Amino acid sequence: MPLARPVLFGGGPAAAMEDVIAADRVFALPRNEVGGVVTLTSGETHLTYFTSLASGTATSFRTITGSTAAATVTTCKVGLYRVEVDASLTLLSDVANDATMWTAANTAYTKAIPTPFSIFQGVRYALATIFVGTTAPTLLSSATAAAFQTGLGFVDQAVPVRAAKKAAQTDLTATLATFIAALGRVYGEVLYTPAGTY
Repeated sequence: MPLARPVLFGGGPAAAMEDVIAADRVFALPRNEVGGVVTLTSGETHLTYFTSLASGTATSFRTITGSTAAATVTTCKVGLYRVEVDASLTLLSDVANDATMWTAANTAYTKAIPTPFSIFQGVRYALATIFVGTTAPTLLSSATAAAFQTGLGFVDQAVPVRAAKKAAQTDLTATLATFIAALGRVYGEVLYTPAGTY
């Protein structure tokens, strides 16, 4: 069924449909909200929450680095969690560890999902990134100007949470039950094969 109207994100201006969904991908962060970078922290899972506006089979994830590239890398991964009714997270899939991912600045990285899985319109998900290494990369994100970001942090921490993080991690775990709110939402795309007509 075609989507007929824009959706409000966090009380901000209505995003045009092309900013939140395309024929082959769902954007974890609306494109019109990209305005900065998030510096990943080694050993920390960063979570960007979104509600899918499409149903289909997820096939890959795409993230984009900012001006700082990763170096001396042990782990670089992207995955997708489903948000459960109790707010805990269940990992649906993640990509294989790739120590070359995010090692070039201002570069898009598309990584295939080993076992494609179904996503559903109206279901809430969390796009997860994790980096373990010496020099953490920056990834495109929501606005991060200091004054604006401080205020945005209160917005992102309101229920439902829009960004969260979990420290002392070495991999994306099968479930997450405890985490804290984070500042900044990473821009990422879930590429998918549509179910039915878009």
